[in-house]
Amino acid sequence: MLEKLRIKLAHRIARKKFLKPINTPINFNQEIKISKNYFLILPQTEEEIFYSLIIADYLLTKDKNITFFLPYQFRHTVGKYENATVISFHEQSKTKLFLPNKNFRNKLSEMHFDIVIDFNRDEDIFMSSLANIVNSIIRIGFKKNNSELYYNLLVENTSNDPKTCFNNLLNAIKMF
Repeated sequence: MLEKLRIKLAHRIARKKFLKPINTPINFNQEIKISKNYFLILPQTEEEIFYSLIIADYLLTKDKNITFFLPYQFRHTVGKYENATVISFHEQSKTKLFLPNKNFRNKLSEMHFDIVIDFNRDEDIFMSSLANIVNSIIRIGFKKNNSELYYNLLVENTSNDPKTCFNNLLNAIKMF
């Protein structure tokens, strides 16, 4: 009960502090084609990280610059990506309301990316907030509770199988 209340309050705070209104229409096809810098918010489990990396592999074949964001204990999963930047976080990076703490927010708010992709399939206010704290035109995420507030391009999460979900996301990106 208390947990749900904290999450609800966190969503309210995130909407006021982090969400940026989009006043002009976005041509997703054009923006994705010309984009060079990607911020990839990786999932919270090693298995899902493994399957999500097919998208990073695809982006690298298209000569895109990648910055990974993931939990500190999973840094080793992206070790093969020598040219990518890695930003990791600890549980101390979160406030009691599951939002990014002030130091972390300040650091990330200075970063600019063409596209942010959040690979988390379950609702996570911390990750959804981060997708909006970094400066970006396009934010892609899976459809989940409140996701339409945080992302401007949503992908349907049609399967419980992470491999299928990330293949569907890859196919959606390839359409552009």
